[in-house]
Amino acid sequence: MYLARFSLQGKTHYIIRESYFDGTCYLNRDLLDLGTRPGEFIVYPGGNAYYIHECVEEKLRRQGVTCGEDALDNLFWPFIDPRIRRIVESFSRKTRARPLEIHSIHQKRGVDAHDFDKRRLHYLRFGRTDQGNIHGFPAKFLSVLENKSRDELEQYFMESEKILRPSEFKTYMFVSLDLQRHFLKPHAKNFPEMLDICELDEYFIFNLCELNADEAFWKGFEKADLLEAYLVRYAWMFFDFEFGDSSYLQDYIKNFMDSRRNFRFPARVNTMGWDEASVRLQVNKTILKKMSRREVTLRYRKMVMDHHPDKGGNHEAFIRLTEAYKEVLKRKPKDKP
Repeated sequence: MYLARFSLQGKTHYIIRESYFDGTCYLNRDLLDLGTRPGEFIVYPGGNAYYIHECVEEKLRRQGVTCGEDALDNLFWPFIDPRIRRIVESFSRKTRARPLEIHSIHQKRGVDAHDFDKRRLHYLRFGRTDQGNIHGFPAKFLSVLENKSRDELEQYFMESEKILRPSEFKTYMFVSLDLQRHFLKPHAKNFPEMLDICELDEYFIFNLCELNADEAFWKGFEKADLLEAYLVRYAWMFFDFEFGDSSYLQDYIKNFMDSRRNFRFPARVNTMGWDEASVRLQVNKTILKKMSRREVTLRYRKMVMDHHPDKGGNHEAFIRLTEAYKEVLKRKPKDKP
């Protein structure tokens, strides 16, 4: 069983549906229409207690469906009073199954997942544009896509896509519809925002229409002749939003910065000896070695007055003078007070 949502006259309606295998493919059927306010089927007897009204289980039983209390609890979990939900969660270590992942009571049969579903699932789980070999995904990773009708899968993705930020919508479509296969440029896979926007729009429309006409994708689903409603939201995602910051570029910059966090500039090699320093400071080498730090500083300041570029001195000569002064100070012990 799963909870299906659809919009009618601007309001969201909820229906409990079931996927079942008819011998060739998975189909879906309606079990119970919950209307626009499923919370009305939740009873609060007092305190922090609650339960699902008996009529729900009774109506499902008339449909030939027997379900446990946990199954109904998971279906109605989003509609429980938020205060009570927080309290129950704080005292429960049990991991709740998401309503869209509740299994049907019918026999389960593994099916091959469609490439479009694989790419959507991979991006929603990892947020990566580079999907690698989608045909090599492990069975455990794809298990959430198995034994579901097309309607249940689309309901699952509609809920899962709520984690996406608007800045990710266009990239999500670029990856899911595999638009990069139309481009030979090396940056097509990781930098779709750098591609020609007109070409990209044309390929998006082509791929979306191709998916809409794919009988294998819609197997067991009664679809309209026009663009199926489940795909309309993807046209909105692609055309109404722009590419956000490239996650590939962000990762590259982050890795570059992390690899250099411990970087230290190499120690400067001492290239100026006493001979050159004495020439620059115009002091005999023997005398220079005996001078105190204060005397060296006074000598340097005197020469600055004559050799500073602002006084008409040579720029390069002034730099070498300063270097000589710094090198001499490094070799001098601190003056005694």
